[in-house]
Amino acid sequence: MHGQIWLGSEAFRARMARLVASHDLHDVPRIQTQPSRPTPEVLPGPVAQRFELNPDEILDRTHQPAFQAAVYLLRRVANLPLKDVSALAAVSISRISRIQSTTNRELLCWPADGAGGWV
Repeated sequence: MHGQIWLGSEAFRARMARLVASHDLHDVPRIQTQPSRPTPEVLPGPVAQRFELNPDEILDRTHQPAFQAAVYLLRRVANLPLKDVSALAAVSISRISRIQSTTNRELLCWPADGAGGWV
């Protein structure tokens, strides 16, 4: 692991994920316990399902909430660089950065119980 990132092949990360799951990780930062991350190819599926869209529609910008969710997840969950997300989404790096910042602010305002609307 280097800088909170697990380095190695997919098989290595899968093996580490199994090992991590079998240990008490009470005092280990959560990010250090996630050796495998979803790939950019996998992320449109859950986003499409959540928004009841076809996965091919996620990055075409016709449904902005789905597009923004996908961009955010590509940055934060798949941990892709801004440049790569920008290329996948066919928008500027600054647009990707704005989506990420806006989503971060919105998530910080969501009630802890998940009920209700935006605060």
